[in-house]
Amino acid sequence: MVEGFLDPKPRWLDDSPHFGGDAGRRWRGYIGNLLLRVDLPPGFRGVWVADYGHPLEARAVQQGKPSPLNLGYDCRTGHQANRAYAHSLVPIETYTGGHLAPIVTVMRPGPGIAVPRSCVSVADVQPRRRPNDPARR
Repeated sequence: MVEGFLDPKPRWLDDSPHFGGDAGRRWRGYIGNLLLRVDLPPGFRGVWVADYGHPLEARAVQQGKPSPLNLGYDCRTGHQANRAYAHSLVPIETYTGGHLAPIVTVMRPGPGIAVPRSCVSVADVQPRRRPNDPARR
């Protein structure tokens, strides 16, 4: 499975009316500063859009914060929020918006690589890089 964003710097990540900057702070523990671009051919199977707002809701409540979305989940284990995340999956070709924190997910059943290397490149836009980052020199 591969997860990514619909655009290089999604607004919901750092400036969400529901999550503030919490989403960005949470994601920074999982992502690096180098943004990759994935270009898949039309009809590529297993590409979905899910709403990461569900796990963000559970995480906020688990940390003792007010429920950002008031979804009423039992957040002690996160199972209900993760189930709602799974139920929010929409094939990318039919996604028309509506998710608060959309995440692109590419899944392949069984073993193997979900995204061929030939479809992956370094993105031209690098919103997470800092001007004094040694990799920029």
